[in-house]
Amino acid sequence: MTNTQKWFLLGGLLVMGSVGRWGTVPSAHAQDTTTTPVTASVDDLPGSQLLARDKEGTRLGVCPLEKTDVSAQLGPQMGQTVVKQVFGNPYDVPIEAVYTFALPENAAVNGLTLQVGNRRIVGQIQTKEKASQIYEAAKRAGKVAALLDQKRPNSFSQKVANITPGQKITVEISYSQTVAWRDGDYEWNFPLTVGPRYAPPTDGQTTTTTPAENGGGEAALAPGSVSFDIRINAGLPLQAVESPSHEIEVTEQSGGEAHVDLKEGSTLPNRDFVLHYRTSTEQISEALVTHRDGLGTFFSLSLQPPARVESAQMRPKELIWVLDRSGSMDGSPLESAKKLIEKQLDSLHTGDTFNLWSFSFGPEAVFDKPVAPTADNIALAKRYLATLDSRGPTDMLPVVKAALDAPTDGKRLRIVTFLTDGYVDNDMEIIAAAKAHAKTTRVWSFGVGSAVNRYLLDGLALAGRGESDYVTNPKEIDKVADRFTKEVDAPVLTDISLDWGTIPVADVFPKALPDLFAARPLTISGRFTGPANGVLTIRGRTASGPYERKITLSNPKVGQNEAIGSLWAKSNVADVLSQDLVGLQYDKFNPALKKKVEKLGLDFELLTPFTSFVAVDNTPKAPVKVPPKTVTIPANKPAGTTATGTPYTEESSADARASKNNFAATSSGDFTGAAGDPLLRVAAPDAAKVVAILPDGSVKNLAKAGKSGDWEAHFDIPTYAPDGFYRMKVVIVGRDGARRQAALRFTVDNRAPKGIGALRSDAKSWQIAVESDETIDRAIVLAPWGEKRELKRDGNGWTGAVKVPQNWAGARRVQVILTDHAHNRTVLVVDESR
Repeated sequence: MTNTQKWFLLGGLLVMGSVGRWGTVPSAHAQDTTTTPVTASVDDLPGSQLLARDKEGTRLGVCPLEKTDVSAQLGPQMGQTVVKQVFGNPYDVPIEAVYTFALPENAAVNGLTLQVGNRRIVGQIQTKEKASQIYEAAKRAGKVAALLDQKRPNSFSQKVANITPGQKITVEISYSQTVAWRDGDYEWNFPLTVGPRYAPPTDGQTTTTTPAENGGGEAALAPGSVSFDIRINAGLPLQAVESPSHEIEVTEQSGGEAHVDLKEGSTLPNRDFVLHYRTSTEQISEALVTHRDGLGTFFSLSLQPPARVESAQMRPKELIWVLDRSGSMDGSPLESAKKLIEKQLDSLHTGDTFNLWSFSFGPEAVFDKPVAPTADNIALAKRYLATLDSRGPTDMLPVVKAALDAPTDGKRLRIVTFLTDGYVDNDMEIIAAAKAHAKTTRVWSFGVGSAVNRYLLDGLALAGRGESDYVTNPKEIDKVADRFTKEVDAPVLTDISLDWGTIPVADVFPKALPDLFAARPLTISGRFTGPANGVLTIRGRTASGPYERKITLSNPKVGQNEAIGSLWAKSNVADVLSQDLVGLQYDKFNPALKKKVEKLGLDFELLTPFTSFVAVDNTPKAPVKVPPKTVTIPANKPAGTTATGTPYTEESSADARASKNNFAATSSGDFTGAAGDPLLRVAAPDAAKVVAILPDGSVKNLAKAGKSGDWEAHFDIPTYAPDGFYRMKVVIVGRDGARRQAALRFTVDNRAPKGIGALRSDAKSWQIAVESDETIDRAIVLAPWGEKRELKRDGNGWTGAVKVPQNWAGARRVQVILTDHAHNRTVLVVDESR
């Protein structure tokens, strides 16, 4: 089938499209077209405004979340943060505000306060079911109430009921956390938006996340509506305080103290806020901090890592890079990830082997197995990187299993590195798979983007006894690449064990101690069950051989620091949850484990998946006759991405829950008319404005085309949208204010391209032939010495030849990249044996 252009007249619409199997436009009689009045004004159409929705998805107007104030006290090892959210009601009816937001994945959330006027109501911790019952009863009674749930370790849901017209409600959330230290730098981060989450099919069905959760592209907070008040007390003189993500103002004080806030001006909350600070010493202060209450005596122990030792004989490594090229990586994230891999490829040593994988729909690899880092092999990998674009879902679970299960020669330290934004809904299932399949493989993860899923990325590294690192700003690529090379070449301390001797301890976390590839402290939390007297022995291996260190404890003074108990409980909860992550992912968590988590949450007043905070203003109110209007607050699209992150949903007459899938649809922009981006043309000479609403809810404004009176725009049909029928709406606004709406249906077929290749060679040239189906649009050969050549169509296949360089002694193998009308790709590895 050739890629021809055809025109169809559709109830006043002219649609020009690429006729191929991905986006076949049905004939005119198959269309469902209507012309009905549109009651909303033009300004109510979706766009770049601050808009809120009710629970049916209807746009209401200005969002009720007015501002967020973040206050943090950061010490040498721990920090305490208070997040203040101010909600208002700009409508003429009472509302319920529903807001999904992110907090750090290691946050121990231990407080909720509701302020109504001059009244402050301290929230109570309850089981999730009981908290919901209390909240719903208060909502029905017309009382102001707040409910805080944990959706996943770094994603939370806030509901505030019965905000009356003109009223302002303040909700304060407090949490404790450890402050990360690595290679001399402290790092504190605060997520300001939630990225899109791809939910793979389960049990024959597909699912989707809510627009508020997946970064639907309509800002929840206006520029300037987030403030930071950060107080640093590092205990030592500060050498540098900086942010790679935002412009900040730093007021330094004596004794290692400083005050940090944002520079004046507009700051759109669409990227994580990241803060780095360094003291005058390259070492971290060791500390034993304790806390005693009615539940026991708890401790947090931070130990200085040994100095990095450079080995005279470097252990050979097998390095596998796995690159996420899904739609959500479009833009800066994918380009940064490519550059990071290129730099790391250049750091390979003689004796190492490597391979390069990528994934969206499924995994594909450059080589059949890891290869030596010859100039030809590295050049081929870099050329493959250059061909990658971002399309498809973040279907990560299959590639995690495939990459970790791939055969290894057993002679090298095997390191599998994932580069992704982590925009997946099944992150807990993926971490469980990494833990089950890693075995002796070490797992590295690189979060690339402005608002990545740190829970997934840190969890992958922990499960695979590796390290995680982040590129939130392209300027950090060189620094991160150099750090990776240093860490894998000369780990700080591996195979770590602790011998507590006669010191009475219990419930020490983490149970499996991580290897220290980076120069970071070993942080341990636990309980003392008696006087802490004795010798703690730390054992492990450095690059130069066995390591041992003894630390004497002599009944240290017990203090009062509730954060120590909260952080111990957080570690305990994480350990219990890790025993059934797949069950937790799909609401089938082990009941006995659930009771343990509930008890920890209730005892330590800690937010968990099964305990929630609820606060109710019990000021007498008259019961409401009409429930408050529910308003869902959307999240900002992460900076640097072009993906809308909203679901691209197939129409179906069946139950909607069984027909939807969450696919991050790529923002189309201006296209050149190639296959995959059909041209929408509307014959509307008297129109003042024409807008198309795509199936994912995103909006395409049409532009007037010359003097013809037609309006047109290219739009993108994602190649990863499920097969089936879709509906697009077009709103036409006349110069006289009259409005009409038309609906257009089209179909999508997403089968991957297929082909079989053969290679015949002689001393001067290689002849390549590929048999394929008729949907292939392009076939490109990548030769191992760097030549790139397009094959020519020959009947139902493709043929061509490449000249062989004189004295070529390498493998007789080429890659053939097949691309179909929808830009789906298949990489064939073709050699003479096939």
